[in-house]
This record gives sequence, C-alpha cells and structure tokens, in this order.
Amino acid sequence: MISHSIIFIPIAGFVDANIEIHQPAILRREDRPFLKWSVEEAGPALVKAGIITPRALAQTLKEMQAAADDPSVMILAPTMSIVWAVKQAANKTISH
Repeated sequence: MISHSIIFIPIAGFVDANIEIHQPAILRREDRPFLKWSVEEAGPALVKAGIITPRALAQTLKEMQAAADDPSVMILAPTMSIVWAVKQAANKTISH
C-alpha cells in the first residue's frame, strides 16, 4: 500500500509529502490478544460468508489466545502507514 501512496502523491499535485510507517510490537501488555479480539469480533461474519467453519474459527481463536498468553511470543500489529502532504495551490487569475 505504501508504494502506491508514494506514486499517487505527486500525481495528485501534493507537495512536501511525508510518510511514516509504524508496526507496533507488543511484548508485555494486557492488550496482547488484540488481534484475537478482532478475529473473534469478525468471526460470525466470516462463518456466515463461508470463509471459515465454526470449528476452524474456534481452533484459530484457541491458538491465538495461547500465543497471546505466551510471553516468549512477540505480537506484531499490522503495518500502519501515515501519509500527509500539502496540496499545491492552483494558478488562478483574479479579474476585477
């Protein structure tokens, strides 16, 4: 995704673009199971769409919880890209 952002910034007329890429790594916090919580919340919709079976979902959630409970496992959040820029002013002629 970030490579597409870099390409479209100058095409869209933006200048002074800045890009930051963040990927949190969670070693010891109470929110270690946050990825599991996301899958758990989406679970019914995933089952309904036929993407996963209820049994496979339950097994996946069990394994995700085990990983979150294991302090030797580093939890990596998805990469997040932040892009900001200034739009170049259009050359407009003001007539009186």
